[in-house]
Order: sequence, then structure tokens, then C-alpha cells
Amino acid sequence: MITLGDAKDAESIFIDSHGFIHSKSRPSQAFDGYEHETRDLEFFSLHMDYDHQQFSINQDGTISFNNDPNWVLGTDENVKKVKFVKKGNEHQFIFEEAANYLIAKSSVTVNPQQ
Repeated sequence: MITLGDAKDAESIFIDSHGFIHSKSRPSQAFDGYEHETRDLEFFSLHMDYDHQQFSINQDGTISFNNDPNWVLGTDENVKKVKFVKKGNEHQFIFEEAANYLIAKSSVTVNPQQ
């Protein structure tokens, strides 16, 4: 579970096994990346057949949009809202535990001595 925003206005979210990012308080709603280059990121009714609602957690700690992996979750310049930013942008979010999450999610055993 991740909480985004100031404490009084925060939104808790989670990602499911299909890559949909849900609102904890409204689990039937998911982040929607429709027209992601021109529209704000928003919650919309979950539709399993909408590929513009699916995301991936990456080894580098970013969460990318499956339709266009060059876009990741980040924030605006005023740090007021969650939005799509180009991968590598100074305002992209980096989730420090992403690699550990991916390892735990997989059945692969990692040898730290390699």
C-alpha cells in the first residue's frame, strides 16, 4: 500500500497482479492513462480490457505506463499532484523498495554473492 499526497488529502493506492493501480477507498476505480500525454492522471471505473489502465513496477524503482513505458508516475513542478512524466525526468517517483517487491513477487532466488 502506498499513500500519495499531504496527510489530510492523501490517497492510498495498491497495484494488483494485473497491473491496475486502485484507490484503497474505491477499489473499483483505477488509474487511467487515456491520452496520457495531454490529460491529467485520474481514477476511472476499472475495465479489465482497458490496457491504458495497466502499469508495471520496474527494477529502477519507477512505475511505468504499460501502453508507453517512456512515461512513469511522478509529480508536477510544484509537487501538488501525481501525474505522468517522461522517464528520467527530475520529478519521477522512485520507490526504493521496488526491487525487493519484485524479488518477493517472483519465485526466483537471488544470490547476493553474484
